Amino acid sequence: MLTAEEGSWEIISKAIDNYESHFCKIFPIYEYISITAGGGYDFSVSGGKNLESFIEKRIKANQPVDIPEGYENRIY
Repeated sequence: MLTAEEGSWEIISKAIDNYESHFCKIFPIYEYISITAGGGYDFSVSGGKNLESFIEKRIKANQPVDIPEGYENRIY
């Protein structure tokens, strides 16, 4: 089971929405759980801020992330 710190998902969701609006592609969040993790949570507030910064850099460079083959068919 994945855990989320209170307030983290608002930050993460906004960052993902920005990414998906810019690139018109899904963002493979579970591939980046190492960025969002912290303080014993899979999705932490500090990790959300890290993800937000990561996504801003990708948007600024106009470089979408790779989506692994079969990502959309995985069950988490």
